[in-house]
Amino acid sequence: MRFIPTLDPLPYLRVEDFFTKIQLEQQVFPELEYYTRSGKLLPATETGSARNAEGEIVKNNSGMFIEATYRESKSSSIATIINNFWNTDTCAAIEKTGPWNRGFRQSNSTATLISYYQEGDYYLPHLDDVQFTLLVWVWKEPKNFSGGEFMFNDVSHTVPMKNNSAVLFPSCYSHSVNRVSMNTPSLNDGTGRYCISRFYWIHQATEMFTYNGTHPKDMTPVNLSDSFNV
Repeated sequence: MRFIPTLDPLPYLRVEDFFTKIQLEQQVFPELEYYTRSGKLLPATETGSARNAEGEIVKNNSGMFIEATYRESKSSSIATIINNFWNTDTCAAIEKTGPWNRGFRQSNSTATLISYYQEGDYYLPHLDDVQFTLLVWVWKEPKNFSGGEFMFNDVSHTVPMKNNSAVLFPSCYSHSVNRVSMNTPSLNDGTGRYCISRFYWIHQATEMFTYNGTHPKDMTPVNLSDSFNV
């Protein structure tokens, strides 16, 4: 795993070689394939999509929250691996991009969303209503699609998207995914674009907050994902 703190045109952390080769081959792709082929992935209306002023969802893809599927997230190899990403090295790396990112070190609640993009899928500009967002991109080689580029819309910056790479950034950044075009016809065969999102926030033990990251039955899309677009 290689950290690339980035300052221009805005501060965020790029990560390359997020998973090891063994993790990809023996854990990540088998789990993703199971979700895709077994019908576990839900339509965009059921995975906490952002909405426009008219109340229409602004993404077209399929996905699932791992925490809504398993009683304990450690039952998921993907979630277990990503749990280890939050450590002193990662905190130090994101803090190199600016003191305002020290809040990542204080995160104590998370949720994990698996998203799958195939022909015609996209996500229009939106914000996530948490504090920090980690996005990990993986796909099977040889690559069977074009498009799907990730952009920070506030500064019209397209992030270099390599297989098995990731970005970590404050969730208040407007971001989007361009439309995906498959090179060969396919439907839920696992050759599209996967994005593994880990959302981080600070849970306060007050009556204002009802979800503490340990009770999947309390999860609601508006609390765990994005709530509006810009």
